[in-house]
Amino acid sequence: MGQTNREDIAREFMTSVWSIHNNVLRKQKLPLPLNQFVILMDLFSEPDPMTIHELSESLQIKKQQMTVIISRLETAGCISRTPKDSDRRYSEIKLTEKGIAVIKDYLSGMYTWFLQELDRLKPEHQQLLSDSFHQFNHSLDLLTTKDKEL
Repeated sequence: MGQTNREDIAREFMTSVWSIHNNVLRKQKLPLPLNQFVILMDLFSEPDPMTIHELSESLQIKKQQMTVIISRLETAGCISRTPKDSDRRYSEIKLTEKGIAVIKDYLSGMYTWFLQELDRLKPEHQQLLSDSFHQFNHSLDLLTTKDKEL
């Protein structure tokens, strides 16, 4: 097997990201405005509560804007805000059951949509796609996990 050019791999990666954005994510109706939804997704992906500062840094949203968005999510019942035990000046933000349900419903809808779309592919193409996803996810995991030896 020949050596693959790193530039070609990077271009293919960017093509995949762009394709998923244009052909999948943009076609899925979000249950909330995007700025609120990404905060819920960030909280959903973290096992521990986060502060407004941590969310601001993670999502690159200004703290002033983040405070407004957090207040809207709290009013909607999607998150809770409680003073941090170690420093009462900071609040811990975490998903409520309603916030978790919003994310799970969205992901479930995307999963269902993808299953329906898969029926358009022949079985051999489904298998090829499955193998490709498996390899892609495994390779991405290796690239993004600092503790693993490549």
